[in-house]
Amino acid sequence: MKADIIVFTNHYPYGTSEGFLYEELQCLSASFYHILLCPLDSANKSFQRTVPENVKIFSPPFPDYKSKILLLSHGIFKPTPYKILIHDFIRSKVWTSRKKILRWFVASLFIRTYLPVLKRILSTIENPDNVLLYFYWGLQWSQLVPCMPLLKNKIAIRFHGSDLYEFLYKGYIPLRELQLKRANLLVTVSETGKTYLTGRYPHLSLKIYLSRLGTIDYGWDPSGYQRTNTYLIVSCSNLVPVKRIHLIPRILKFVNLNIHWVHFGNGPEIKDIKKICKLLPSNVSFEFKGFVPTSEIIRFYQEHSVDLFINVSASEGVPVSIMEALSFGIPVIATDVGGTGELISNKNGLLIPKDFESEKVAGQIIILLTGADFQDKRENARKTWETYSNATVNYPEFASLLFRLKQ
Repeated sequence: MKADIIVFTNHYPYGTSEGFLYEELQCLSASFYHILLCPLDSANKSFQRTVPENVKIFSPPFPDYKSKILLLSHGIFKPTPYKILIHDFIRSKVWTSRKKILRWFVASLFIRTYLPVLKRILSTIENPDNVLLYFYWGLQWSQLVPCMPLLKNKIAIRFHGSDLYEFLYKGYIPLRELQLKRANLLVTVSETGKTYLTGRYPHLSLKIYLSRLGTIDYGWDPSGYQRTNTYLIVSCSNLVPVKRIHLIPRILKFVNLNIHWVHFGNGPEIKDIKKICKLLPSNVSFEFKGFVPTSEIIRFYQEHSVDLFINVSASEGVPVSIMEALSFGIPVIATDVGGTGELISNKNGLLIPKDFESEKVAGQIIILLTGADFQDKRENARKTWETYSNATVNYPEFASLLFRLKQ
């Protein structure tokens, strides 16, 4: 099989996550002749996105890479470079914490399970030493990097949020420094991430780059916005703990305006969140759309005058959902986590503390929605997108960076 670049993902093109990879992959397909896309698992193949003609998909051997049974059954007896893992165990003083021990053990099982898979992938490639290895996340696939055979491949790793900040894991991500040393290019999606990585690993600063994510321009007509007696608020994310969607109704119950809240996305917390929503006052209505393709979210923005987008995550890289909202001139209220503060301010919305007071935020929302400068915030939202999040600018620059690395 021919491949100029191998792109390693968690699920993409399978499943409903990583939808933001779509535009980047389109751009990479215009810069490289042959692309091999390698997801860790098939996400039960519940949904599969289309890919460009010059992109081939490696069929993953497992349906769910997070399965404990899978890791134990496939990883416990597989050979692995124990010397590297034991060195990390000692150097990082893993024995001092039960959580560190568990994290190290799970990582070692993962490596034993997937290292043979990676070797099998490379064995199918013509001239494997000449293919660029691009890991879309700083965890999972890229944790194999320290244990890979010493090939001549150039390696690039992109870091977002949950895969970057070690403090999210009590200061310990297995094999992190070896991973960073082995890679040729370390790319963050935010200036905040770049500053963090450079500060923690100053000796690697020359190979740390900023390359923002982005969305394409679906058009924006400022005259199309129509204010009504009911304010339309949108949120968009998986319903998982880190996204803290349950905090949104706790805010909205203090907003004494007519509100219709629409959420796009699904997840294990849906039942609990709906229970909380039943306690909302009569002036607040809500609607859960579940998982829908990005195209339907875009159509919703095109057909409705959305007043506010809200994100209350505990951790982020830089949310693409916020970029999409900004491109339509929608003001955004979001927690000051990850690189979100590089996009959101009082000029285009409101940046709130991670640990906020619901009633205080509700008051700020009322001021924002009813303020005389609301139209200015809409125009500034669009300008922010044009400056930082335009995919037709960001992704060609990134593809060029990868192409130069391969040479």
